[in-house]
Amino acid sequence: MATENKQVAVYLPKELENKIVDYCLDKQITRKDKSGQVTPALGTAIVEILSFFFQSGNIPSNAISNVPLQNIDITEVERIVKSYLDSNLLSMIRSLVPPQTIDNSEVERIVESKVSSILPSNVPSKGD
Repeated sequence: MATENKQVAVYLPKELENKIVDYCLDKQITRKDKSGQVTPALGTAIVEILSFFFQSGNIPSNAISNVPLQNIDITEVERIVKSYLDSNLLSMIRSLVPPQTIDNSEVERIVESKVSSILPSNVPSKGD
C-alpha cells in the first residue's frame, strides 16, 4: 500500500505505550497481525491522538507571558499561594525558630505583604 504519509520510528516509554494500548482498546482501534491475532493499532491511535491534539487549539506553551492576565483566576492563585505558604513556609519558620518566639499574626502580616509585592500591580488585592 503506497502512501504519502511520513513514516517515523519512535521509542515509546512503557507508561505511554500502556496509555495508548488502553486508548486503542477503548476506541476499538485494532488490526490483525500476521498470525491472525487482534492487536492494538498503536500507529493509528497515535496519529488520531496527535490530530486531535493539534486541532483542539489547546497546545501548551512554556511562555507564561502568553496568558492574558484577565484570564487568571486570582482567587485560585490566592488559594494556591496560601496553601503553599501554610504548608511550607510556616513549618520551615517553626523548625528554625523556637515556638515561644513566634507571633503568628506578625508572620502572616509579613508573608501577606511579601506576596502582595511579588504579584503584578494590576491584580486586585484581596480587599478590592
